[in-house]
Amino acid sequence: MKHNLLFPSFGDVGQLTESQKTLQREIHLARNIQTKLLNGEKPKLTNGEVSGISIPARLIGGDYFDFYPLGDGKIRIIIGDVMGKGIPAAMLMILTRGAFRSAAEATQGPGETLTAMNKGMYADLRKLGSFVTVFCADWDPNTGDFVYANAGHIPPVIIRSKADVVEPPKLRGVMLGGLPEQVYQEERFQLQEEDL
Repeated sequence: MKHNLLFPSFGDVGQLTESQKTLQREIHLARNIQTKLLNGEKPKLTNGEVSGISIPARLIGGDYFDFYPLGDGKIRIIIGDVMGKGIPAAMLMILTRGAFRSAAEATQGPGETLTAMNKGMYADLRKLGSFVTVFCADWDPNTGDFVYANAGHIPPVIIRSKADVVEPPKLRGVMLGGLPEQVYQEERFQLQEEDL
């Protein structure tokens, strides 16, 4: 016999217990919070555009992206994935977001940002038996300079205006929560006009 107590169809709502209804409301509230944090205001740029979308496998999940404007006209970009799915992954995504926002403000580049994030999150991630893969980049929309670091995440691909797919130089790194004193290296790539 199969039961679905967490996500019943709306036709079954009358048959739910009070605690199941409360749990369902809290899950929907958690999804609303996650959606608002992931779909916050995008930075306005004169020479480019940044955007993102995340569609979780379940009602909520651990995928993460964020944009942090830097004082010099550059933008710090992060894309990540927390181990697991559902509510636990969503909670760790919020922890990752906080670590990124703190580190982005206090560090000089993506490598330093990931190093600071790992240092700040390592003990908690080990205690929970979890990890986070993250790709972090600083993009200068005026020059096209794209400096990046990687913590175990799938690297991006660049699509040129003629639909040519280009891969930036490979850069490997251990996921956040993998090694306590991990120092993340950086690579550089030049984006051209109309690159995606």
